[in-house]
Amino acid sequence: PPENMLRMREALLLRSADLRSVLERNFPLLTLDPERVCALLHFLEAEAGFALRDCGELVSSYPAMLAYSPKRDLRPLVAFLREHRLDPSARVCMPLYAWPNAERTLRPALELLLDAGYKRQTLLEEPALLCYSLDLRLRPRMRIVRERRGRGLLGRTYLPPLRLVTVESDATFCTALG
Repeated sequence: PPENMLRMREALLLRSADLRSVLERNFPLLTLDPERVCALLHFLEAEAGFALRDCGELVSSYPAMLAYSPKRDLRPLVAFLREHRLDPSARVCMPLYAWPNAERTLRPALELLLDAGYKRQTLLEEPALLCYSLDLRLRPRMRIVRERRGRGLLGRTYLPPLRLVTVESDATFCTALG
């Protein structure tokens, strides 16, 4: 109903054009209870530390998060970030709200890369890099690095740049490692 759209827009502090863009990409959002949206925004403000104006930007960037449960989906992410001394409302952490699975995604990726020799500080400078698939990207690439080290094709302590292991295409990764 139109009144729900207005309440949601007010709660999200979105301009009409932003609301239209969000809804065009995620039409089912029209069915969300505005009270649920307000509860999510309250969580982002009160527990994650976002300024209300930043909540609108966050939701505009990742509208699917409106369907998340603060308790089930977002609270573990906020706890993970704080555990690692990161501000959950920092701009560098915003992409993590698109895939807020700290225990299945972020923690195992962090552990894998720490075990490989990356420094914690390096890994937490861009925490969104921890969101890449463990099984389809991170483990296979780290396995290749270990194999090439073992064969003497890379230095014993060589670690490829983190973005090469996470962001870059398979072709770029393989070319860079020779």
